[in-house]
Amino acid sequence: MKPTFNLGGAAPGWAALAIIASLLLPWYGLPDDFAWLRDYHTVFSAQAAANGWVQASDYQRPWLFLPLAAPLLAVFALMCERRRNQGLLLAFGAGIGVVGQLGAGFAIGIQGWVWSGLQAGALGLPAGQYGFGWGAAIVLLALLMLLAIGLARLGL
Repeated sequence: MKPTFNLGGAAPGWAALAIIASLLLPWYGLPDDFAWLRDYHTVFSAQAAANGWVQASDYQRPWLFLPLAAPLLAVFALMCERRRNQGLLLAFGAGIGVVGQLGAGFAIGIQGWVWSGLQAGALGLPAGQYGFGWGAAIVLLALLMLLAIGLARLGL
């Protein structure tokens, strides 16, 4: 049997919302002087307002690839015909994305690792991170919903 998309339910909408938010909204909190109409174009280039994909690839924040890839795995899960397989992939992918995003959010601060011993040693990060912005918040919400949908499809 060839795989087909199961477009029933809310999972496709939440996956699409996460992907769109990660591409079109600033990942980190915006500076006070940011004006949406004047400065929106910087979401695709400037470090202070860049989206998640630009932050991960251009500004040395590879830990962002985990929550950014999770909605893509959800799209792949929708191609599974069996609801149990969909549930497993949705729960696994979204769970890894949530843990990765929250883990990095609590473990990495503005100067790098929040534990100074790690930052001063060989595992020091080249860049820190600021608080979640609109992009990160919406991706986290969507990942939580995809996790819940995956668990529901598993009967939990």
